[in-house]
Amino acid sequence: MYKGTLLVIRIILAMAFASTVTAEAKTTSSVSLLPVALMSATDSVETATSEDLSILNQQIDINKATESEWISIKGVGPKKAKAILEYKTLIGGFKSIDDLLGVRGIGEKALAKMRPMLKV
Repeated sequence: MYKGTLLVIRIILAMAFASTVTAEAKTTSSVSLLPVALMSATDSVETATSEDLSILNQQIDINKATESEWISIKGVGPKKAKAILEYKTLIGGFKSIDDLLGVRGIGEKALAKMRPMLKV
């Protein structure tokens, strides 16, 4: 999801850049740079990580997060959000992010992807 979102953002920026360049090209007889802009927009998508993107999103407090906040985290749907909230109630609150490993359906890999977006 993040890579796709980043790609869309970069393509939009590239298109905006290209339309500006194209408008200038009409007045200066230059060539449009749209293919170059799109190529450079997609070249670096693979290097983006959830850590890079976490600066765009605020972290959620795992003890205060609502169901809708949990659903906003990649990999958490309505069922998992409810399971997280039920588990939090059962254990009396999370003491660390690693406590989420006790929720059915959250393993090491899933938690590693969510960790940059979470705080206690």
